[in-house]
Amino acid sequence: MAEGQELLKITATSAGYKFDQAEYRVKAGTNYKIKFSNKLGVHGAAIQAANLDLTQENPEADYTFPESDKGKTIEIHCSIMCGQGHSTMKSTIVVE
Repeated sequence: MAEGQELLKITATSAGYKFDQAEYRVKAGTNYKIKFSNKLGVHGAAIQAANLDLTQENPEADYTFPESDKGKTIEIHCSIMCGQGHSTMKSTIVVE
């Protein structure tokens, strides 16, 4: 990771079409190395507000949450039709 960069790990779990956390917290203005992984199955993590779609083939990205996002809650959802639980596979990023 680059100096001053922080890590944000997002993991799709094998239990019940969920991400490993219901909520992730980040700091506005901080650059993050976002890393996505799957425990089981084929999933993706789309963060539309950041124009990111992380998958097994494209599992990481660098992103700085802008100061203008401070106080916002950003949705993460599964971007791959993974089964019956796909529509409820969501989490959020809270920008502090």
